[in-house]
Amino acid sequence: HFKKCSKDAGKILQSEKQDLNYYYKQYSIEQERENFEEQFGGRRSTTHLQEVSDSLDTFFMASKLKQSCTVFSYEQVFKHKYDIHLTDEVLALLQRKNVPSMLVQLYRFGLLTMTEPENEDNYLQLKKLLQQNLNLEPSEERNLHVLGQNYCIRNVNKGKTKYFTELFELYKLGLEKEVIQSDRSQFPPAFKNIVSTGLKVKEYEWVENFIYEYSDLIAEDSQADYKNFNLARLCFDQQRYKEAKQFLQDVEFKDLFVTLNARLLLTKTYYELDQMDLLEHQLKSFEHFVSRQKN
Repeated sequence: HFKKCSKDAGKILQSEKQDLNYYYKQYSIEQERENFEEQFGGRRSTTHLQEVSDSLDTFFMASKLKQSCTVFSYEQVFKHKYDIHLTDEVLALLQRKNVPSMLVQLYRFGLLTMTEPENEDNYLQLKKLLQQNLNLEPSEERNLHVLGQNYCIRNVNKGKTKYFTELFELYKLGLEKEVIQSDRSQFPPAFKNIVSTGLKVKEYEWVENFIYEYSDLIAEDSQADYKNFNLARLCFDQQRYKEAKQFLQDVEFKDLFVTLNARLLLTKTYYELDQMDLLEHQLKSFEHFVSRQKN
């Protein structure tokens, strides 16, 4: 009965998409097999100790590397230093020994994009792995795509404009693999960033199709604002200022961040249209709006 149940558990696990919990369950199954054999197997010449050790190592390394990525990100944003151990040892081990786990390799190169930012090979290795047909949980794969996107954004902020194209290609890949939109609550900021990047690389037709195709994934109460505002951005970039103005007049200003950006874009549009009276009125209105928003 134990052997049948153990075998069935292994089959069920193999059918699941991989994440950290997958590797923990893999380790647990191997540990249970070893415990059973030790208790009921009598004297034996073979054990499951190698499988137990390998599965524990894989779970630990994937967990440690993922945690280290999170820690490093927090250190960069909040300037708080954490005392984290064994990360360097795991990275050194992976240089010497090939670990077949795709998740381990992905987080390895994801972490190296942060700790060795000047070595572009780490990013290229991460990108190459992300392009494969990965059997990962969407939330796990989304985290890994974000690591690649953040590397590109950091380089763009350093003035390396070629990374706009890299970032755009990563966004397209994430949409094709349906990982960017896997978390609907996080999609609105991603939607805005994708439009921004598409405009930077002047993929205007693609951006327009994206806005119409993917705005439905945004919550209904904010959907129209995101759609109209981003269509206005597209028109403004193409110097179609009258159309941009029309889309901005359809924005209902329900979302605070859309409101701020839409008001700013409307100000720039009045200037480009040489509508100075409306521009002056908009500047005063914007100033009053900002002064009222104490948050």
